[in-house]
Amino acid sequence: MKKKIQQMYRASLLMTLLLFSVVTVWAQATIPFGCSSKGYQVMIVSGSNPVTYSFDSYDIKTGIQSQLFNFPAGVSVNALGYNPTDNYMYTYKGGNQLYKIGADGYTAMTIAGLPATNPDPTAPTIPATGYNMADITDDGYMLLANSSSNRYYYVDLNPARPATYGKLVDPDTGAASTAFNTFTGGGTTLAVQYAGDVAYNKADGMFYTVVTYTAVSPNTYQLRKIDPVSGAVTAIGAVTGTPSNSTGNGYGSLFFDATGTLYGFFNPAGRYYSIPITGTGSRAATQVGGSYNPNSTNDGAMCPNTVLNYVNISGKVNNLNTGSGTNLGGQLYATLVDANGKVVDQVPVNADGTYTLAGSPNASYQVVITTTPATKGAAAPAPNLPPDWKNVRDGVGAANDGSANGSLSITTGTGDFSNANFDIQQMTVNPDFNSGYVNQTIKGNLNTNDKVPGTVGTTTTYGSPAVVGTNPSSDMPTINPDGTYTFTGTKPGVYTFDVPVCAGSVCVNNRLTITVAEPNSATNPPVANPDLATMTGYPVGGTPTSVTLNTLANDQPGSLSPALNPASVTPTQPAHGTVTKDALGNITYTPDPGFVGKDTIPYQVCDLSVPTPKCTSSYQVVTVNAPGTANSTSASDDYATAVQGASIVRTAATGLKANDVDPEGNATTITGIGGTAL
Repeated sequence: MKKKIQQMYRASLLMTLLLFSVVTVWAQATIPFGCSSKGYQVMIVSGSNPVTYSFDSYDIKTGIQSQLFNFPAGVSVNALGYNPTDNYMYTYKGGNQLYKIGADGYTAMTIAGLPATNPDPTAPTIPATGYNMADITDDGYMLLANSSSNRYYYVDLNPARPATYGKLVDPDTGAASTAFNTFTGGGTTLAVQYAGDVAYNKADGMFYTVVTYTAVSPNTYQLRKIDPVSGAVTAIGAVTGTPSNSTGNGYGSLFFDATGTLYGFFNPAGRYYSIPITGTGSRAATQVGGSYNPNSTNDGAMCPNTVLNYVNISGKVNNLNTGSGTNLGGQLYATLVDANGKVVDQVPVNADGTYTLAGSPNASYQVVITTTPATKGAAAPAPNLPPDWKNVRDGVGAANDGSANGSLSITTGTGDFSNANFDIQQMTVNPDFNSGYVNQTIKGNLNTNDKVPGTVGTTTTYGSPAVVGTNPSSDMPTINPDGTYTFTGTKPGVYTFDVPVCAGSVCVNNRLTITVAEPNSATNPPVANPDLATMTGYPVGGTPTSVTLNTLANDQPGSLSPALNPASVTPTQPAHGTVTKDALGNITYTPDPGFVGKDTIPYQVCDLSVPTPKCTSSYQVVTVNAPGTANSTSASDDYATAVQGASIVRTAATGLKANDVDPEGNATTITGIGGTAL
């Protein structure tokens, strides 16, 4: 057996993927495990009565723990090990039996000659409580021991040795033997300390344990090395770095990965730590990943061929409008998402656009850029950007992954992963409106209230219009690439179109509304035009913010008279907030807590015609920026009508600034930039 154990020095490191199927009804184990970065534990189910043990998987990095199944109630389960010779896990189930655990269930197996209770109360032998320490060598020998005894046993679990498979064996010869073995040396035997588990290191062929000294308070911890054949225990040094503890409890689960790194679950804190095993003297344990629930009775295992390689993933968010990195005023987060759609990590993007997701296990991921904060282990947020911002390119370095959606697929190697980059661009496209008479050529320019900065090698263009809803006729506007247009309506009514505006390959729709009236009619319905406002939102639990829009500032009677009725303004509640209306028809909008984006408020307005008022509908668009955004000034297009030859005069209350909004109360000024007769 010694020769066979030593063969593991020459074993090549192997890394495979774990394919683990969770089933709802666990029967006999027939399907083996594979290897992955997940670990496994048997532990007491909190609050169970009778006491019940569960079999759980855990992700050391994220802290995500999943209960896969429960063992039968009342069965004490401990001492878990992974058997690389058949890819099953084995755990002690009490008495002289083990559970063989596969990907589809578990099977009890009896080990002849394994003491179920203490056969000699006068000697430090196996107690009635059974075994709490176990692991399995590369050659399939399972060591079973108890923290209160200096005796241990080996069970042969290698199917390639049918003569001794499932039997107790002698560690020197490998022959069947029910004789016990004894730990020796180490300054003191394990029997006078508490040892929660033992782990086999394929890199040097030795077992390791961390013992708890309970004679002092708080407890102290010592690393020990155990020769698998002779049972000689060697003291290595103190283990520090864990929270203070005086419960007599310590490391309940220990295992190695293929690199020879020792990991331990510190029961009182519910956290995993990596523990250096080289050198002499004191060594500090380093917390790895998130926190779990503390558990005083557990044991763990992991495939010994697994490489728990932790890498840093970094990249940058680039603003193509300026050519520099950005976090859009602190609104962006870089989120690491695993293959199950769960958040592994999330960090704020730095002001220069850079980010680093540190200490991530070697695996395949999605890196997602989002404005939504997320919790590790929770479902991943969708990729999103603030209003008017669009994803242009996702890729490694300057490459494009072919789908500019703010989510980039990556697979890490053994080294750090860099240049997971995202290019974004701001495109502010506001709705446009116009009006005229039947059979009159109506001219306009969609570009006057849009902000679509071009990038190197791209041109901003406006495309072919599409009808929205049902228009009075099939008449269509002619849209030029620069945004200018002409339209002739052959029937009166309101015409609505969506016009794509594109910067390179990135396009958004511009809503165009044209009202066509009868030229000599005194009964045209009112002309109601879209309103705009920009504001800053507020977080969940924060103080609500709101903005008030002067609804009728750019609305007019359809035939100059009768006047509009402010009391008739009837808003519809929007999807992401609430609205109220005052006596002047002004609408006040309050977004939902935490909402960032655009919200639309449809409304209806009528005139004072008697006996039946004439009515029409329009809408308001409110852009809600993230909390902390510096400013949110917005200006809506204006509208006025007059008879031929008359002057249009507006007061300060009804002039150009009447429907412009600055919720922060900053002073605004108007500067003329010229105009064009259309």
